Amino acid sequence: GKGGGAASAGAWLKSANLGPSWVNLQTSAGLASYATHLSMFAPYYSNDRVIFLESGLAGLHRSANGGQSFTRVLLDDPLALSFVPGFTGAGSGPTGTMFVGTSNGLYKSTDGGITFTAVTLPSPTCLDATTHSVESLAVSPSFNTDGTIFTYGSIVGVNGGICKSIDGGLTWVRLLTTG
Repeated sequence: GKGGGAASAGAWLKSANLGPSWVNLQTSAGLASYATHLSMFAPYYSNDRVIFLESGLAGLHRSANGGQSFTRVLLDDPLALSFVPGFTGAGSGPTGTMFVGTSNGLYKSTDGGITFTAVTLPSPTCLDATTHSVESLAVSPSFNTDGTIFTYGSIVGVNGGICKSIDGGLTWVRLLTTG
């Protein structure tokens, strides 16, 4: 059936009847003690039913059944999330690629968000020695052919700022500093 989702006072809610009734997904998934800060539907949610939910200090959780249950897939707390064009939660390789920025750096998944590996950002070019926060990121609409991704970390001083990779995150250059 048709439905919708909403965040309210730190809770993540779902309606299966376009609004007359709502279910707190955090309660039903055992995440009720944490506030929700980031949630994202996979681009092809109507087909793969994949939802990502960041819940307080509990890391990134993934649901493959429209929010009926969640599995923690990343321990670090996400600050930003971006899907590669064509992403599907049931995909692998290019169609299953996504990036997550956290307070401890950048992570990449190539299996629809089931597992993640750390992406090395050069320090001090793109990260401060004490702060590894990736607060924002953007993936090129042509990522599958140009491999371009941008990251931003608000780092005091001359380190950090906006960084760019044109090879899918293997190498990086700093475009703009925050200092």
